Amino acid sequence: MLLATLYNNIGKKQIEEVLNKVGLQDSKDIPVKKYSHGMKQRLYFAYAILDDPQILVLDEPFNGIDPVTSKLFKDLIKERASKACTVLVSSHVISDVKQICDQVVILDRGVVIYDNSVSKDDDLEQLFISKLSNSGQAQ
Repeated sequence: MLLATLYNNIGKKQIEEVLNKVGLQDSKDIPVKKYSHGMKQRLYFAYAILDDPQILVLDEPFNGIDPVTSKLFKDLIKERASKACTVLVSSHVISDVKQICDQVVILDRGVVIYDNSVSKDDDLEQLFISKLSNSGQAQ
């Protein structure tokens, strides 16, 4: 089991619980090189949450995954955030951001051009476009 080799201090039961959370419980004995892209994304997510971090950093976690996995990840992200875990998600998919974030930072070429709390009612797409237009970098 790949995760067992990466975490010596975590027991098999905890690894199996995390694999179950991400839907890989029946695939744990399949070599990772045979995993589909979506399965690998699930494995990366499992790896990220395995030791119950206080800060969870996810880079484009919704890229190349199906709607079921996307919903699963969103639910797991919300669950982590509700347990006082800081979750940092980078994404170009504004609809995904809107569903899971209460704070948004917009970067333009590495420069913060917006940093504020947001609600589900905010039009993040328009906010994004206006902030980029105001920074003179919209294309």
